[in-house]
Amino acid sequence: FHAATGPGHDHISPRCFLRLSDSVIAALVKLFMAVERRGSCAAVLDLVLIVLFPKRDGGFRPIRLFPTVIRIWMRERVFIAKTWEAPTATPATFGGPGKGAQAAAFQTAMIAETANLDGDAFAAALLDLVKAFETAPHDVLVRAAHAKGYPLPLLRLCLAAYRLHRAIEVDGTYSRNCSA
Repeated sequence: FHAATGPGHDHISPRCFLRLSDSVIAALVKLFMAVERRGSCAAVLDLVLIVLFPKRDGGFRPIRLFPTVIRIWMRERVFIAKTWEAPTATPATFGGPGKGAQAAAFQTAMIAETANLDGDAFAAALLDLVKAFETAPHDVLVRAAHAKGYPLPLLRLCLAAYRLHRAIEVDGTYSRNCSA
């Protein structure tokens, strides 16, 4: 984690784990492995704090703050998703390093402008799947992951993370815990 990475909602910085002894880190790894076998986190970690930061142009931007232990697990396991992603990436799909929404919009605008200058017709569709992941039926995600060879243990824990209880904070005021 970068030095400027903020703490989780538990007020623990991920970087403080660098101070742990090798034996404690080994115990933490065993805990992560047990969580992976179980397919869900302990009840004490069952909360995602959604902080709503005001936008300059009005409205709010939600930021999810997971417990620090879950953030560390996610960071440790992201290589599994990246290992799967590399051979399955296609040029028509944006996502990953250098292929975010801004790159997709810029490339699409350039293609559209070129088509217009050449007198050609052009159509495009952009879909932001980041928000779609939260609303997609989990059984559909499981079937798609199975068909595409995505690691199912990783998917199971990612889905479990999206089912954690949530509380919302705005300007120091908190909601009750809500089920996902």
